[in-house]
Amino acid sequence: MANYRALASYLRTIHTLSLRMTFSEVEAITGKLPPSSKTIPQWWENDAGKPQARDGWLSAGYETSSVSVKDQSLEFTRSAAPRGRRRADPGAAGR
Repeated sequence: MANYRALASYLRTIHTLSLRMTFSEVEAITGKLPPSSKTIPQWWENDAGKPQARDGWLSAGYETSSVSVKDQSLEFTRSAAPRGRRRADPGAAGR
């Protein structure tokens, strides 16, 4: 079973706006991915209801911006902020 949090940890060390990876490179970080990840592009959707997205790239502040089943690769692009984490409200301290 894949460890999607390991992918999130890895992505947090990347300080670029985008990162292209092969499915094999992702698998080297997470452990074995399910077969559907290599044949169904929707597996890589930015859907917080899917554990691979929620615990993986979304929690690290990335989204998938392109997926190629043919090339067995994808691109992660930095989003505005990691999902699932609340931004501090600077005005909240004075309330």
